[in-house]
Amino acid sequence: MSFSKHLVEATINRLSVRLGEAIINGAEKIAFLSNEVPKKMRKELELFQEEVYEEADRLEKQDNSNQDEEMPSNAEGNNCKESIKRVRLKISKISESI
Repeated sequence: MSFSKHLVEATINRLSVRLGEAIINGAEKIAFLSNEVPKKMRKELELFQEEVYEEADRLEKQDNSNQDEEMPSNAEGNNCKESIKRVRLKISKISESI
């Protein structure tokens, strides 16, 4: 083989190695991110769920303090509690599906 053929072959070999390394590095990054993203999403969802529960508790306490002042009908109080239960149930189902 002539020197120019060796030069072309060496160039192709080195490009193959570099591209292979780049592909492997990219695949490693994708694998890492595919593991990290669900964890981060789950953590954010759990944080959101906690915030919703805290807000629901705050609203319930506020409603209870207002109930002492206004004495609303029992049906309205039960309606709020049922709404809170439904929201908690939906959040629980969403977190389980993730």
